[in-house]
Amino acid sequence: MKWTTIHPAVLNLGLQYAEWGIAGGNARCTAMLNTFARVIADYTTPPHQTLSRHLTSVVSRHVDFLNTTRALSTSMKAAVRFLKHEISVLSPDLPDEDAKAGLIAQMRSFVEAKIDFADKAIVKETLDKGKIRPGDVILTYGFSSVVNKLLLKAHARKIPFRVVVADARPKFEGQRLLASLVAAGIPCSYCLLTAVPSLTAPRPTKVILGASAVLANGSIMSRAGTASVALLARMARAPVIVCAENYKFTETLRLDAFVWNELGDSEELSAAAATMPVTSTGGHVSVLHNWRDIASLKLLNLHYDITPAEDVTLIISESGFIPPSSAYMVFKEIEQNVSLA
Repeated sequence: MKWTTIHPAVLNLGLQYAEWGIAGGNARCTAMLNTFARVIADYTTPPHQTLSRHLTSVVSRHVDFLNTTRALSTSMKAAVRFLKHEISVLSPDLPDEDAKAGLIAQMRSFVEAKIDFADKAIVKETLDKGKIRPGDVILTYGFSSVVNKLLLKAHARKIPFRVVVADARPKFEGQRLLASLVAAGIPCSYCLLTAVPSLTAPRPTKVILGASAVLANGSIMSRAGTASVALLARMARAPVIVCAENYKFTETLRLDAFVWNELGDSEELSAAAATMPVTSTGGHVSVLHNWRDIASLKLLNLHYDITPAEDVTLIISESGFIPPSSAYMVFKEIEQNVSLA
């Protein structure tokens, strides 16, 4: 497919997605809508065309391009559906400039309501209901923007607690969360995913995780490694709390991570592997440096995994506290409210 008609801002955004310069469902969704606002601002309806029909095809073309740079997240798909719906209900009699201004305002409102306000509501509900208590040792994994906001706000409320940040290669996203928490003065420990079963001092009292999507059966799709953390927590009888905005709830059902997943670059695993000394040069090379020469070896770099609903104690969204078994009911209620709006 040729991308000669793609807006320069979208080309730049796609490059940032591909290089993981922008990562995380909320960050990617916000960046996409902000970029589409520029596309719409620069858009001109061709002669003998209507804005509502032609602009939809323009948006679809740009979405297809972004999907080639990196698979769209559940949150991004929800935002795209919202934008296309808003375009489809535009009155043909509305002047183009007014229509474009209205669409840009609607996209800004989406970010404010579905992400910014939602995160504030999740943080407030979690803290007001005492889900983080004095003396807690909280285990989290990777980086989640809403979990980061929650922990920073709990610290601002003078609640004494500790955080254990678990992480994994090749992205080591937990280091971003660790840097944020340490900068705020929150006592933290850092470990790799493989060390989580051995955690005894301090022993986590609860686990708080983010999500890429909440599936119809209450399972959680999140960064690969999350399912292991949740399973270990259940075995240790520590509650597992998942923070997820309403727009991440979906009617999609996946029983495991192999039904659908996003494949990462295999070379990332090679580059992040342990090293061994090279006596001839005195340097070190990855133990997987020659993996392509081994016919029977394939490196599989999956970005997501599926945490079963039985390993999740509670889901917290802006709608309140939700048991995993009610995830589909919440999705249908959200969809009904959108259709009535």
